[in-house]
Amino acid sequence: MSKLLTVALVGLVVVLLLGRAYGGEVGENFPSSADIAEIFGKVLARKQSEANATRCELQLQEFFEGLVSLKEYWAIQMFDAWGKIPSGILSGNFYSLGDYDQCRKAASPPTSAGLIRGRYCQVSIPLSFLFSALGKQTGRGLPSRSRVPGLSIGSCLPDSCDASELKPLMDATLGVLLNTTNLGVTCDVPVPEVGTKEIVAIVIFSAVAALMVCSTAYDVFAAMTGRTARQAWAMFSVYSNGVKLFTIARRPAAGPLYVKSDQIDCLNGIRVLSMVWIVFCHNYMTIIMSTMSNAIGIYDWIKSYHSMLIVGGTVSVDSF
Repeated sequence: MSKLLTVALVGLVVVLLLGRAYGGEVGENFPSSADIAEIFGKVLARKQSEANATRCELQLQEFFEGLVSLKEYWAIQMFDAWGKIPSGILSGNFYSLGDYDQCRKAASPPTSAGLIRGRYCQVSIPLSFLFSALGKQTGRGLPSRSRVPGLSIGSCLPDSCDASELKPLMDATLGVLLNTTNLGVTCDVPVPEVGTKEIVAIVIFSAVAALMVCSTAYDVFAAMTGRTARQAWAMFSVYSNGVKLFTIARRPAAGPLYVKSDQIDCLNGIRVLSMVWIVFCHNYMTIIMSTMSNAIGIYDWIKSYHSMLIVGGTVSVDSF
């Protein structure tokens, strides 16, 4: 494949990801297709001139060739799994995750660079330059740059590439165009094979499970035949231990209304209410930490009165 086609393809990919989505002063912060083609052309020309090309670079070349020809379904499948520029960035939608499952399923037939499978990666692009330009145009009090996450774009690349190889390429291209060195690249780590530690853990847990099954069978058999089970043999019995765990002591029907106790009963009720409060707060925290399209609204929500139920939830553990 000619260098011109490669440069054009890579330029197209980055244009689709970044795009000139905003006009005026903001749009000038995004790279144009000509800038992208020029920078990528220099980087790829240097890489192609090197004799010791890595397996990642060779598989990237195969991926680009298959995509440009539009005849390799696996290459189109990998490109389709990429995240695109999301809508509502100014509302806090900083994520375009792409399609993880589709990326993992993509696989090529044998090529000169070997079998190519998809690996899911995320590229984090800082948005400080964008918010700086918007602040000048609108005069709005935008959140501090340190509190604004980067734009996270999901990508699908050959599995021979890891974050350490992709980071220099991103810095030499997007980093130069955006005048930043804070680009982040994280890639999905393959599931390691079962090793000695895992085998030892499986054996130990299997032995405990076998003890529970045998002890429960003995305990149930003794109960059915009216015999008294030996405590040592029924130690791991699910039946006996379950009865002890879930037994509820009932108040005698003819007994007094109140029974003496060495506990302050109302504290148990307070702890129950505190547990409900804690679970309720944790549900909110899970939502806040997940991907959302209007995360910027959290700053306004924190200033509201009804958010105090969640923000002040840290004191709920004092009753324990």
